[in-house]
Amino acid sequence: MRVAFIGNALPRRCGIATFTTDLELAVRQLDDMAQTAIVAMCDPGSQYAFAPHVRWSVAQEDAAAYLSAADFINGAGFDVELR
Repeated sequence: MRVAFIGNALPRRCGIATFTTDLELAVRQLDDMAQTAIVAMCDPGSQYAFAPHVRWSVAQEDAAAYLSAADFINGAGFDVELR
């Protein structure tokens, strides 16, 4: 199973970022998990030093970035996307 998580991720400082990062870590450790990834949202004008499991980032105010993220998810063959 390949699962992509879409949301905020650490080191962005918010509760959802902590939750998404912790959830991805827990799911990644399941026996039947082939791959996990996070597609992380970025605040306008911000850049983050994301961990390796953040495979894609989206600038919140850039409509084209959402389409690029969808192309990444579809092209990578994820079975499930969690938002």
